[in-house]
Amino acid sequence: MTGSIHRGMASELQDRGSSAAHSIAVPPEIVRKWQEFVDLLAEIMHVPSASIMRVEPPHIKVFVSSTSKGNPCEPGALDTGPYCETVMKTGQPLLVPDARENEAWKLNPHVRQGMISYLGVPIAWPDGRLFGTICVRDNKRNEYSAAYLKLVLHFRDMLQADLKSFATLQGQLEQHEVKIRRLMDANIIGIIIWDLEGRILEANDAFLRTGGYNREDLISGRLNRTDLTPPEWRERDARTDTELKINGAVQPFEKEYFRKDGGRVPVLIGLAAFGEQRDQGVAFVLDLTERKRAEGALREREAKIRRLVDANIIGIFITGLEGLVLEANDAFLRLVGHDREDLISGRVRWTDLTPPEWREHDKRALRELYSNTVAQPYEKEFFRKDGSRVSVLIGGALFEKGRDEGVAFVLDLTERKRGEDALREREAQLAEARRELRQMIDTIPIPVASYSADARRDFVNAAWKKYTGLSDEAALGTKWSVVAHPDDVTTGEKMWRNALASGEPWHAEERVRRADGQYRWFAIDRVTARDENGKIIKWYGTAYDIEDRKRAEERLRVQHTVAQILTEATTIEEATPRILWAMGECLGWDVGALWRLDREAEALRCVELWHKATIEVPEFERVSREFTFLPGLGLPGRVWSSLQPEYVPDVVPDENFPRGPIAEREGLHAAFGFPILLGGEALGVIEFFSREIRQPDQELLNTLATIGSQIGQFIERKRAEEALRKVQMQLAHANRVDTMGQLTASIAHEVKQPIATARNNARAALNFLDKQPPDLGEVREALGCIVGDADRAGGIIDRIRDHIKKAPPRNDCFDLNRAIDEVIELAQSAIAETGVSVKTRLRERMYPIQGDRIQVQQVVLNLILNAIEAMGSIEAGVRELLISTEQSRTNDIIVAVHDTGPGIDPECLDRVFEAFYTTKSGGMGMGLSICQTIIDAHGGRLWAEANEPRGTVFQFTLPSPVKEFTNYPQSAPETGEPHEDRLVAASRRPASEGSK
Repeated sequence: MTGSIHRGMASELQDRGSSAAHSIAVPPEIVRKWQEFVDLLAEIMHVPSASIMRVEPPHIKVFVSSTSKGNPCEPGALDTGPYCETVMKTGQPLLVPDARENEAWKLNPHVRQGMISYLGVPIAWPDGRLFGTICVRDNKRNEYSAAYLKLVLHFRDMLQADLKSFATLQGQLEQHEVKIRRLMDANIIGIIIWDLEGRILEANDAFLRTGGYNREDLISGRLNRTDLTPPEWRERDARTDTELKINGAVQPFEKEYFRKDGGRVPVLIGLAAFGEQRDQGVAFVLDLTERKRAEGALREREAKIRRLVDANIIGIFITGLEGLVLEANDAFLRLVGHDREDLISGRVRWTDLTPPEWREHDKRALRELYSNTVAQPYEKEFFRKDGSRVSVLIGGALFEKGRDEGVAFVLDLTERKRGEDALREREAQLAEARRELRQMIDTIPIPVASYSADARRDFVNAAWKKYTGLSDEAALGTKWSVVAHPDDVTTGEKMWRNALASGEPWHAEERVRRADGQYRWFAIDRVTARDENGKIIKWYGTAYDIEDRKRAEERLRVQHTVAQILTEATTIEEATPRILWAMGECLGWDVGALWRLDREAEALRCVELWHKATIEVPEFERVSREFTFLPGLGLPGRVWSSLQPEYVPDVVPDENFPRGPIAEREGLHAAFGFPILLGGEALGVIEFFSREIRQPDQELLNTLATIGSQIGQFIERKRAEEALRKVQMQLAHANRVDTMGQLTASIAHEVKQPIATARNNARAALNFLDKQPPDLGEVREALGCIVGDADRAGGIIDRIRDHIKKAPPRNDCFDLNRAIDEVIELAQSAIAETGVSVKTRLRERMYPIQGDRIQVQQVVLNLILNAIEAMGSIEAGVRELLISTEQSRTNDIIVAVHDTGPGIDPECLDRVFEAFYTTKSGGMGMGLSICQTIIDAHGGRLWAEANEPRGTVFQFTLPSPVKEFTNYPQSAPETGEPHEDRLVAASRRPASEGSK
């Protein structure tokens, strides 16, 4: 064992002897008493050592020890034995007859020094915390009888009684110190501790702040009670010191202290001395600065009150509660018509001044005075000296509660009463004006409403209530949207927010719910009313029914839209979905369907159905597509049968509407249908549905009949266009056949030439075979030429056949320059016969053309033959034919045929393309008309102009499908220089070309 308690034991001692118990100093008188205890205990028990041990964590120390001979334990020494540690650890008495019998203890230095026996018990504070032990030790074996144990326990009880008494006193002292410290730290008042020399030993922050000092001034010793006192107050301080020495305390008195900055501070100070010597004391210092300031303010207020009384702005009098007016200013005396002599003589009593009917009010005011010392102002009347009455406003207050004197303030209300009478008259006039205005607004046949600044209704006129069916109670205080159509609320809310932010008047068109639940369109104008500061205080709104105008606009818009769709469409199948969408959106209906007449089944079938994107009607759509209707069955059948539009306000209760239950489940109610007519024949039916119940609209039905006729006329027009197209195809075919007839000689020449060449090559081959030996190489070459000639003849025949055969138009991609070359080759004989010189200026690397190659070649051939024929009629001059192609900036292809013939009369340039118009003696006048039809069908334009210096230029354009051929080589860059002309000879090939 060592002189320190082991770690676990130290921790336990910390816990059991915690708090500040170990630091409490035991008074000397108690120590002396305990010394007597241990000396007596050692003497009685005949042992060398009796001790009181005390816990001082982490150690156990000898606190008091007997003065007996041979005692090794000195006060203040550490306990190095195992005995007290065991007692402290167990909290129980310990008796050790002979420590040498314990293997662990016998090696302890304390035991080895000779103290081998031990008897000890623990000592505890009143709260159970351990103080230490009282024990005896012996240097020989000692069994310590039970009587000795009782004796030790008896001394232990006396020690614990002393600890209890001491702890109680210590607790009380600590509480007092805490209270004093709390008072000091609360800084409610200044507190200082001083000595007789005047030095301030301690002070709280409140005192330091009072003088403008800090704690450094205090610690440095620079603060002295005498130095803080101005000279004129030091004599008072001397009397204070004398009184302190005699009485030990001085009652509070006022004085002044110097502040650190040289200023002065008034204080109230009281002092008390400590101890018998009274050489130190405490002072409580209260800063009177605020009180002095308040006293000054009070004096100033009293002066102001006096000035108020003397100013005679209002009547003021001082009175006893029994009624006598003790004092009054001139304003009050003038008010009641009395003079100061009446006042002095005691003839002025406020009770006598009060008419009988007002005395009950005075009693209530007196009760209020007694209860609260103040009577709130109230109106009454006073008698004047001349017997008349004056209206006043009076209020009063007692000087002190419980006393019967007070002051009353009286204000003459004569002028105010006159003003009130005038105001009441004006209010009556205003109320009448308002009534008349209300009556006038109620007679206005349009709805009128006003709104508060936050857009809530605060007034509606009779027309508004009649239309909506809402009473004042149901309408007032509601938001604007309470009668608005749900689809208009979002837009309306945004417009209201913008208007509330800007304050600008605004116009809106909204649907408003009628009393029967129907919605009608209104044009609504709202304006603001502002106060004198420009702040919005109200909104006013008027509403004009524009339902008929809206419906008319819708009908016009839907007619225009349908007409535009039909204009842009090429087939009824293409137009139908757009028509359903346009009618639904323009007219505000939710679902639309097209029923087409099936001629074979003699029934209507649904071929197209549309609905708004915001709704779904899957079952209704499925059933509609599966149903067929016979004449007179359901809405489509009834319209088909009657050939008239029909309107159904609600299909749900309609007995002749097979889809009624499904429509009800999916929320469909109102419906209309109209026929698509061609003459007196129905081609189909269009029907629409709404989720609302709507009343019949005859104007709408008339519009629908018009639309049905429009669609029928579209179908009729498309049929006529198709018939015309077929006729034009036949005319074009006839024109091509006629043209081929004109080119018979040229064609015969073109076919004859390769045949003649083939015959020559065949004879040459025979000659080469007759040689001995045969010249097979030459034979092979001649046979090759024969094959080429045959192919060339076959190509000519194929081209002629293409032009003659009757085939539907094609839409292929082809090279225009090559097609023109083929046409020139076809017309070569006619060119040669008239002696025409042909030049071509064909743009290289052009975009290909999309269209019918044969038809475009027919146009070019017609223009070439016309040009040849025109130039054949002139006797003298150059006969030149120039054929060119160009590509415009928009990538369109321009083809031009220039001739040097006699030209065309400028007045006839526009007529040459008319059917049956001709300048030829034997012409039919159809060639150029057919050419124009072909070019128009290709999306181009054909026209004629004068050629300079002589002749005519026929030009036509063809669109190039650039987007479809983005990889096609681009045109050569424009250089501003003309393309090189290519001269086509009068005879393309000599007859003997290729012969051997």
